Amino acid sequence: MAVINCKECGGTVSTTANACPHCGANPSAFKDKPVNFKATEVKKKRGPMFYILAFIALSWVISFLNKGFESITSRGGESTSAAQKNTNETRQQSSASDGAVNQSQPSRVSTSGSVTSNAVTTASLSDDQMVRTCRAAISAIMSQPVNITFGMMRGGFAQVSYVRPMDGQQFDYQCKFSGDTVIWRGFIDRQWGRWRDGPHDSVVKFVVNGSIINIKEFYGASVAVDKDIEI
Repeated sequence: MAVINCKECGGTVSTTANACPHCGANPSAFKDKPVNFKATEVKKKRGPMFYILAFIALSWVISFLNKGFESITSRGGESTSAAQKNTNETRQQSSASDGAVNQSQPSRVSTSGSVTSNAVTTASLSDDQMVRTCRAAISAIMSQPVNITFGMMRGGFAQVSYVRPMDGQQFDYQCKFSGDTVIWRGFIDRQWGRWRDGPHDSVVKFVVNGSIINIKEFYGASVAVDKDIEI
């Protein structure tokens, strides 16, 4: 069965009908012209609500995308900050381990008073004197307050540690003595580094006079550090 248009009135009628239900025309008036539903289909109109909902949906999508971009940017900034912080800490550790001193920095140099002639200047020190001297030397070289250092004898060496106040990071060193010279090494990457007695390393001299220990650090004939430390 099909639905067609009546030639007489234009109304729709079934091809099996005996007469047009609208005008009563015989079947010959409507059996040869099928209805074009696409042509007669009423176009649906989009009301104001459609555009309102579309605008809301678009605004939500834009807001979501902006938040995602801000999150990615924030994480990228945090990663950059973390990477920069790790780089700075690595440089600090390397500086502490290597004992590198820039001779052009007068701020590390301080002129101190002289010690008396009966001061201890040999390697024949007691364990307590070796620990105190190592603490004084590390304090002077690393520009850290001596009162934050602590030490002990371990494996025949004076071992000194301190926790850096600015970030809570711990640094560890060992000292050995030769005449009036302190030779030190740092602990980095979970192992002890080399002793700082190479041709390009500084020379650290000490003089013990009771509770006062004088520390001098030399680069060739230049004095980089000259400090009297009470400990």
